[in-house]
Amino acid sequence: MSLLKVTRSPRRSSMVGIFAMLICLLESLPVNAQGDDLFDSAGKGDLVRVEALLASGTDVNARNANRATALLWAAYFGKVEIVQLLLANGAEINAQDNDGATALFMASKQGQLNVVQVLLNKKADVDARTKTGETALMWASQEGHIEVVRVLLDKGAEVNLQGNDGETALSLASQRGRLEVVNTLLVHGSDVNLPDHEGWTALIWASQEGQFDVVQALLGKKTDIDAKGKNGVTALLIASTKGRLEIVRALLEDGADINSKKDDGGTALMDACAANHSDVVRELLARGADVNARKNDGTTALYCASANGRLDVAQLLLAKGAEVNVQRKDGATALLAASLGGHLDVARLLLAKGAEVNAKSSNGGTALMMASQGGYIEVVHALLAAKADVNSKTFDQGTTPLMFASAHGHPDIVQALLDAKADVNARKNDDATALIGASQDGHFDVVKILLANGADVNAKDIHSQTALMLSAVEGHTDVAQALLSKGADVNVKNDQGATALYAASEKGLLDLVQALLAKGADVNAKDAKGLTALMKASYFGHLVVVQALLAKGADINAKNNLDMSALDAAILGKHDDVKELLLKAGAKP
Repeated sequence: MSLLKVTRSPRRSSMVGIFAMLICLLESLPVNAQGDDLFDSAGKGDLVRVEALLASGTDVNARNANRATALLWAAYFGKVEIVQLLLANGAEINAQDNDGATALFMASKQGQLNVVQVLLNKKADVDARTKTGETALMWASQEGHIEVVRVLLDKGAEVNLQGNDGETALSLASQRGRLEVVNTLLVHGSDVNLPDHEGWTALIWASQEGQFDVVQALLGKKTDIDAKGKNGVTALLIASTKGRLEIVRALLEDGADINSKKDDGGTALMDACAANHSDVVRELLARGADVNARKNDGTTALYCASANGRLDVAQLLLAKGAEVNVQRKDGATALLAASLGGHLDVARLLLAKGAEVNAKSSNGGTALMMASQGGYIEVVHALLAAKADVNSKTFDQGTTPLMFASAHGHPDIVQALLDAKADVNARKNDDATALIGASQDGHFDVVKILLANGADVNAKDIHSQTALMLSAVEGHTDVAQALLSKGADVNVKNDQGATALYAASEKGLLDLVQALLAKGADVNAKDAKGLTALMKASYFGHLVVVQALLAKGADINAKNNLDMSALDAAILGKHDDVKELLLKAGAKP
């Protein structure tokens, strides 16, 4: 079939009738419908339909919703005859869609070699860019369409153009491991050291993605092997982080700086340790990596391995002379890191190698505190066996291991610490005890253990709050009852004058209110503002609590400092049922 420019005159006798009917039908369609039809037909390769549409006057450069033309769509699907027909009928060869893509871009991206050749022979702009700065060469390179790459280069495509993010055809091909494309680009003068906007070169990209063959190809082209990207990343650093052993070896054999540091001071050895790439760690150590190098914050490779529970890596490092008691700037050691993570085997190894069991971080934290807080009972046993100080305190708050375990609800560790002579009544800087912390957080089992081991049930913190009061505030009825059974003072007041009954009434805890009243709680006690338990229960609408308080002799007409009564509180809280109850019980309006 001829691809000459279509006219309205009949072309071949066998087609005349059908063609004429098509034209009549198409001329009756709205212009926009004809454009959509042209677009679809071009993509499907329906040559007869496209010819008819053009003959009927359809705009060859009509656009779809994305501003693409039929030429772009035909190019994308590799419809060579349609492309030729559209061009012969005036299609704009460099028309761009909303993303800036041209027909050449589409064909190159999809590897449509024949279409690419037709477009280039018709003088398509070989270096046209999308809105993100990409070119046909970049996409063909990334997708590995080697024949398309060669044609584009032969037609003068600029090999070192960069996209908006600084990417090049070479960096994109290197990421994807397109070795043949990489070699072709290098032959045509691709700048092997051209960085993108993050400072990453093709070598760094290939190293990250594990493209060993590409790395080898790049290393033979005067690549800057120690080039640094954003944050100081090098090819060796990224390969070590990713565990690319073959690439690590290739880079080292070609002279990569084994102790190069990132901006934070991290080395390839540290990154490999943190990621548990023991084979890479072994390789780096064998080639002389500095086992005691430190990051800016003092972190070492051993710390990284310990924090991540990497026993085999820690063993390798210690065998190469890693210092076991190095402290970071925050004072943390490898043992603290292992204990915080609950890594028993690593903790045992470090202790066996002389780790200082009572080393303190800058806030006074110890390994025992870390393990106690985290609930790692076996680590706790190991540290206690190594003579960890069971009563050591943090500098900032005065917290002990027992307090950490109690506040986080670890009864087995609480018992272990008490068996090791932990001071059950030790005080924090705010005078809180382990019992106060456990009661406030509702750890019933811990509370029972502490009480059985002599905890002072009436100890007060700096705000004169007791374990009973705080358990009531937080609504832990079971804990409060356990404390009551051990003689907790029901009428003690905090520095605001509030009592446990006051708090339980506010929360609407009927069982606890009754338990407190049964133990002699003062039903008419007032806080510093003159508020009583009855006023609080009335304001919050706890009808059954109001009834219980009244049954125990609560003064229904008592007034607070603002001359308000329980009835006023119920009205203010909009609780009509409580209001009616109070009125019936003798409240004065």
